Amino acid sequence: MLDVTVDQMHEACKKRLLLVDARPPCNPRNNGPEVTGPHRFVLAAIVLYLAEPTVVSILVGLPFAVIGGIFRALAAGVIRKDSVLATSGVYALTRNPLYFGSSLLAAGFAIMSANELAAAVLIVPFGLIYPTVMLREEAHLAKLFPTNFAYIEPRSPVSSQR
Repeated sequence: MLDVTVDQMHEACKKRLLLVDARPPCNPRNNGPEVTGPHRFVLAAIVLYLAEPTVVSILVGLPFAVIGGIFRALAAGVIRKDSVLATSGVYALTRNPLYFGSSLLAAGFAIMSANELAAAVLIVPFGLIYPTVMLREEAHLAKLFPTNFAYIEPRSPVSSQR
C-alpha cells in the first residue's frame, strides 16, 4: 500500500498540470463542483455591473459581509486539512464555518447590490452547489476520522440541510 498524503497528491497534480495544461484541475478530495477560479471573477463582474447600491442597502448588507469574513478568517485559523478533525473555535458552532461565512458574505453583497438579479447571481450557486459539496466533505471526513466524526457529527450544528 502506498503511503501518500493528500498534500503530496495535490503537489503531483499541480506539477502534472504544468506539463499538460489541457487536463482539468486536480482535486484529491473530490468535493465535486465549486464556484472557483475564473468563474468567481465572471460572477463578480456581473454583480458589479448589475448592482444599484444605496446607503441603506450598504448599511444593511455590510454587517452580514463583515460577520461572514470574520467566520471565514476564524475557520481558516483552526483548520488543518485532512490531518486533524477541527472541532474547536467556530467549528464548535457549525461543521461548515467556511461555507457559512461564504454564504453570509454572499448574502451581504446581495443585499448591498440592491438588485434582485445581482442577488440571484450571488445566492443561487450556494443553493445549487454547496449542499452537495458539504455532504461530500462530510463523507470524506467520516472516512478519514471514523471514530471522531461519528462522535462529533450529531453534536455539532450544521449549516447544510439534510
